[in-house]
Amino acid sequence: MCTYTAEARELQLHVDNDAAMSALKHAVFKALAKKLAAGIYDPAIAPRAFKEMAKTAARDYCRQYARPEDTARVFPNGAICTYCREMARLFENRVSSNLFGDMHTAEPILLKISGGAAAALAARRFQSDSAGA
Repeated sequence: MCTYTAEARELQLHVDNDAAMSALKHAVFKALAKKLAAGIYDPAIAPRAFKEMAKTAARDYCRQYARPEDTARVFPNGAICTYCREMARLFENRVSSNLFGDMHTAEPILLKISGGAAAALAARRFQSDSAGA
């Protein structure tokens, strides 16, 4: 379940509705998919992959709708971290469900992932979810 703050939700909307930011998000998805295909994907550090993209999106948002120097006030670190965790979870959900692809063109943007890798990721996610409950 998504536990977005208002700031994280605004950041998500900005990334999804801005073409350049959406392209950055898909680039991060593609990089993580390559790591998964190579067998070096670590779900614990996956949110870090989205951090720089999220900071760039926050600066871009403030450049358009506020003052650039207000970025830290408009998007506190907690909101950026929440957004990054949710993007990592979205990536894992797409891989686990075999729904990973470019949403706009319906073309896959990663190498074919074996069913074993997707199943292993789903099993790890299930274990972490049941341990946290």
